[in-house]
Amino acid sequence: MRTRVLFFVFFILTGGSFAGLKAFFGYSTFYSPGSGPYAETHLYVLGQSVLFKKNSGSPGYEGTIKVAMLFKQNDTIKAFQKVRLHSQAPEDTVSTRDNFVDVERFALPCGDYDFEIEISDENSTVAPYHFGQKISVFYDTGKLAFSDIEFLESYAPTSEKTNLSKNGYELIPYVSDYYPENMHSLSFYTEVYNTRQTMGDTGKFVLFYSIRTEDNRLIANCSAFSRQMASEICVLLGTIDLSQVPSGNFKICIELRDRNNKLLLSSSKGFQRKNKVI
Repeated sequence: MRTRVLFFVFFILTGGSFAGLKAFFGYSTFYSPGSGPYAETHLYVLGQSVLFKKNSGSPGYEGTIKVAMLFKQNDTIKAFQKVRLHSQAPEDTVSTRDNFVDVERFALPCGDYDFEIEISDENSTVAPYHFGQKISVFYDTGKLAFSDIEFLESYAPTSEKTNLSKNGYELIPYVSDYYPENMHSLSFYTEVYNTRQTMGDTGKFVLFYSIRTEDNRLIANCSAFSRQMASEICVLLGTIDLSQVPSGNFKICIELRDRNNKLLLSSSKGFQRKNKVI
């Protein structure tokens, strides 16, 4: 089974009177039958941490974040992207500021990469923040495989094609593995590949998903399933109630079982829960 790699980083930039840029970053890997594997980056910047300045072209204020990302192999750049993220324009700097959400996709052949990201507040004099991480991308074509499990802040059907949309849904990533007590549910997205090759066009299967402890004990009332038919890409979107999940370390587990309930494939992703109520 493919080794899944996922990381999150939280960083704060400080300097002068600027209170500090607060951002969360993570990534997931997926596979496109038309173009092969790709890495999807998720960046979430808290709007209240961004420095806003008067916009000369409008009556409001604006914040802008500059981001540069690249993937390298042996010092050779394999993929590169620069983006500028613009805020809405509130009438003053006291008003609620929207958070910045950015999703980018990088088509990458299977292999190991050195990933680098540089992020800065365009209105601040603080030097850009730079972070590096090794990333592995691997899919065994022709065999059953899961994508990474992506945590979501929300999702909704859409017909628009944007960086946030995929397979008919707008997906807002939740770029953290920490679920505090004010979050009462966990939403997620994952894909299954090569079901037609292994089960045929009429193949039927079930995806079971559940919350479990680190030693694999099932949490009561935290499981569900989705019946599916073999397809080029099979999508699983789900939400699990966390209100009765106590504080501690847990994982979401997904199992693919055939019509005879035989386990064919599994995937999991860990998270931390804080819940004073339990």
